[in-house]
Amino acid sequence: IYLDEAAASWPKAPGVIEAVTSALASPPGGGDIADVGSVARECRERFARMLDVADPERVVLTTGASHALNLAIHGTRRLRRVGVIASCADHVAVLMPLYRLQQAKRIHLHIIGLEETGQIDAAAFSATLDRGVRLVVLPHASHVTGRIFDVAPLFALAKSVGAETLLNAAQTIGEVPVIPEDLKADMVAVSGHKRLRGPAGTGALYVAPHISLAPSCVCGDGVRYRWGPPTQLP
Repeated sequence: IYLDEAAASWPKAPGVIEAVTSALASPPGGGDIADVGSVARECRERFARMLDVADPERVVLTTGASHALNLAIHGTRRLRRVGVIASCADHVAVLMPLYRLQQAKRIHLHIIGLEETGQIDAAAFSATLDRGVRLVVLPHASHVTGRIFDVAPLFALAKSVGAETLLNAAQTIGEVPVIPEDLKADMVAVSGHKRLRGPAGTGALYVAPHISLAPSCVCGDGVRYRWGPPTQLP
């Protein structure tokens, strides 16, 4: 059974429709750049408070949880012929980039099933986990059933062997506490249009201070590239 509320939210929070309408009615580039920066800064600060993290600069604003998950997965620097663990309950926004990396022979992907209780199979997870695993991606809750997963013990095991941990909290942010330190999550991807009742095209990625992501998307402003032609990426 697919629940519509897991896909989006309605009604939106007070002021959302008016804010989006105002933004669409404004001419491109017509706003004060300082005002735009202050709004983005306030968004990061609010996300940081919600996640109970100290530095808002560790919060990246994205176009949604899918964007955030892709930034985290493709930006993880150690994904080169290493193991990655995900679960059968993961969203397609997690599975598709991982399948592509596996097809490119960048990773060895391990998909963990569920126990009879509906929780992620802890025994299978422990049996699969070894020091060759460099990334573990798990959902905080199922986008189909709403089941909340007990990810903290699994993430703690992953970190004990040196793996980085990525939590998909798109379904839970705004509904239940999402505290990266408590959940042992190095990175947390969230959506703004679900339980936060914001507009579509909003989300964020929290990245812990000890994690350094490689850029997976670059762009320009028409200014001549002053560092010379792009070189082949490692």
